[in-house]
Amino acid sequence: MNEVYVQQHPSNCSKYILCFNGVVHIRNCAPGLEWDSSREQCNVPADAQCQPSVCPLDNDPHNLIFLYDDNQCENFAICVNGLPQWRSCIPGFHWDRVNEWCTTPQKAGCEKWEEPPIDEIECHEDSPLRNPHPTECGMYFLCVDGQSFLRHCADGLIFDYITQSCTKPMQRNGELDHVCENDDESPIREHPDTCLKFIVCDSGTAWPLPCADGHVFVRELYACVPGNVETCEPF
Repeated sequence: MNEVYVQQHPSNCSKYILCFNGVVHIRNCAPGLEWDSSREQCNVPADAQCQPSVCPLDNDPHNLIFLYDDNQCENFAICVNGLPQWRSCIPGFHWDRVNEWCTTPQKAGCEKWEEPPIDEIECHEDSPLRNPHPTECGMYFLCVDGQSFLRHCADGLIFDYITQSCTKPMQRNGELDHVCENDDESPIREHPDTCLKFIVCDSGTAWPLPCADGHVFVRELYACVPGNVETCEPF
């Protein structure tokens, strides 16, 4: 089957790219129209809201170019084939524009946006009954009939996603602290043994955390993304 898809031209809003069976074709919108990425068609400029990409057309995998969002500190983009691919740091972390990695808000220094409190999550048909709070270990959400309900663990307890219950904080044996020896890196590190977990470093202490089901950790993105849990390859 021939594969066909379209995408924004990286530098000219009056054009778009048509990919047909692996071959790239540059197409022009009708005069006076611009490419509308949300509708994947040419549209009047006021509705298209097209913004030329600031990514270079040439893609160098050995020299990644990152962009950041002025209004949302946790968002960043990687330039791929002339277009930005937007990603988010894991909850509770911000993008460090200087070092180009995800880190704590204090170290990232992004002051233009304050993260609003999270009092609900999106529940799907296959969502488990209990779901961890993205930023607060002592809270969790119940997903019932597509709606989320915020719940609190008792004082001194944290929510354990694996056991689906509130429990005492895990006891550490320090075996992974060597991963956090270098302070010149992002506090989000790759787990040395598995792609189904990642490490958060806090003052030289390593805290292993699991990715969500069906997700694998990608070091270059500082995040867990949907992927093959057997091969660790992202989808």
